[in-house]
Amino acid sequence: MNTTKATPYALNDQVLRLVGIPLLGFLIPASIYTRDFLQMDAKIGRYVCIGLSTTWLIWEGNRLIVIYMRRAFPNHTQTTRRLL
Repeated sequence: MNTTKATPYALNDQVLRLVGIPLLGFLIPASIYTRDFLQMDAKIGRYVCIGLSTTWLIWEGNRLIVIYMRRAFPNHTQTTRRLL
């Protein structure tokens, strides 16, 4: 039984991260380098690795910003200050 309390600033995005990062890491290079993907070029692996790395870094960076802002402004009435 899990007895830990969820913090008000924690994000419940584990499933979204497990699905979203690999999906975007594949779809973004596939949409940018469509010709190479259709021809099954040897560069596909490199494109996908770069796409996965970039997607992971951006995702985690944005996630840390959201967590920081939730800690700094925990109340719902402070949403405007969070966004500015």
